[in-house]
Amino acid sequence: MIFGSAFSLALLAFAPLVSANPVLDPGGPGGLTLFNVSNLASFNDANPTGLYEGIAITSNTLYLSLGDPTSLTQSVWALPLIRSNGHIVSVESSGAILYKSLPNNLGDTLGGGLVTVNGGILYTMLPTFLGQAVGAPTLTDLGIAASIGGLQYVPGSGNSQLKVSSTSGDWYTANVSGTPGSYTVGSVSQQSLGVAAYSFDYIPADLTFATAGMILGDASSISYYQVDNSGAPKPGTRVQLVNYNFEAAIGYGVARDPFSGDVLFTTGDNQIFRLSDTYDAPEPSTVLLALGGIALLATRARRR
Repeated sequence: MIFGSAFSLALLAFAPLVSANPVLDPGGPGGLTLFNVSNLASFNDANPTGLYEGIAITSNTLYLSLGDPTSLTQSVWALPLIRSNGHIVSVESSGAILYKSLPNNLGDTLGGGLVTVNGGILYTMLPTFLGQAVGAPTLTDLGIAASIGGLQYVPGSGNSQLKVSSTSGDWYTANVSGTPGSYTVGSVSQQSLGVAAYSFDYIPADLTFATAGMILGDASSISYYQVDNSGAPKPGTRVQLVNYNFEAAIGYGVARDPFSGDVLFTTGDNQIFRLSDTYDAPEPSTVLLALGGIALLATRARRR
């Protein structure tokens, strides 16, 4: 979406191209569009395994974590982005590189949290771990009571607080000190809100939402929430934006594009979609790509 970006809203001159998986919620704000930006058919040539989990975007690179509970290592990949008029129109398999190989205990798997920082990453690792990989990877057990979900810095905290979601509806604030990669985790506070989230990202106020908030994925939908002073979602403020149509779950990874303001999210059948409140006609090759994506209906089993 153009959440707080420099782009102005435009009239929709073309109908959006959407795969048969996620669908816009009829009760959501007008003017939203979905677009499949996946171009990862040959990604398997690099032999990655796992389910698309957390995503993060910097400039023209998308970072994608793959969760695989059957493997002793988890992987984060860096993939080139193709833009048109500032918007992401394709995530390319050509040029994909293994960005980080992360050790874990067999049965653990990457979660929906992924933040780029200081030339490295912060990430969530199921069941309850905060991972740091700025240099050598380290894991800290946050000691939370539920399966971990997404991860972001609390806005306005000066990078001293991390907000963590869970799949049970509890939210946590982890106070950290030091520098990214060698953070020491201090106190961890809990809020029981009944808002489950595999992943989330913060958005500023804009013409679609007058109040700054967050976009989150809960496996069945992508939704907007207002947030409280701690950066947690306010129950009762939910605006549902995207649903899934029983082909594959959605929202294991969610990230706001800092350049365009659009939101990207992953699906359970390893696709990536762009949610926008403005629409640009894609190049002809992108149209063919999106039409080809309509035929991709294979459903993958969700992680444990």
